[in-house]
Amino acid sequence: FGRHPETHSSAESLTLGCFTLTPAFGTVPAGGQLSVQIVFETEEAQLFLGKLGVYVTDSDPVEMPSEGVLYEIVGESCIPGINTTPVSYTHLRAHETPEHLVCRLLLEKKKKKMINTVTDIATLFK
Repeated sequence: FGRHPETHSSAESLTLGCFTLTPAFGTVPAGGQLSVQIVFETEEAQLFLGKLGVYVTDSDPVEMPSEGVLYEIVGESCIPGINTTPVSYTHLRAHETPEHLVCRLLLEKKKKKMINTVTDIATLFK
């Protein structure tokens, strides 16, 4: 993933597959640093792999591989969805957390209180 330094263009970013690098190339002075932003964008749900080659000019050819120092870039995407398969009340209760239990009991208590209030009001109008 990346291009040999002699073949780079003047483009600000480099897009290969699902990965876009900005800047596409740059010069780092001795002791300096350069931040590279990698954006991963796809509509497919799968794992994507890429390689980023970093070339050091004026380096010893014996120490620097022809493809540069390689870094692996990994991007994984998924498609969000909602499972609409109906489940039983018993199944839901089996996965109930303590927090869910407290909320359910409070709602049942509130519902029961409202039913009693409605019954009392209905009794007044008989």
